[in-house]
Amino acid sequence: MDEQKQYEKRLIKHGDSICIPIPTNVLRQLKLDVGDEVSILTIDAGIMIRPIEDARQTDIDANFSHEMERIMERHDRTFKGLVGR
Repeated sequence: MDEQKQYEKRLIKHGDSICIPIPTNVLRQLKLDVGDEVSILTIDAGIMIRPIEDARQTDIDANFSHEMERIMERHDRTFKGLVGR
């Protein structure tokens, strides 16, 4: 999705749930349809809704990044020692 757009929607009650109507053009852009699964992530003062496949890929990337940071911290002195060689 190249272009960001902001929409204002009213929350509606549907059974025991609260729903947010998503405009059809947004669903088309995200290649989503009724019945598709999405990931809902709370961020700062908002939420991010994205297709489940995109969420899985981002989670893998986040896990990889976290693991790499941990490795870099654990071996920091070794890596710094290699720079001077």
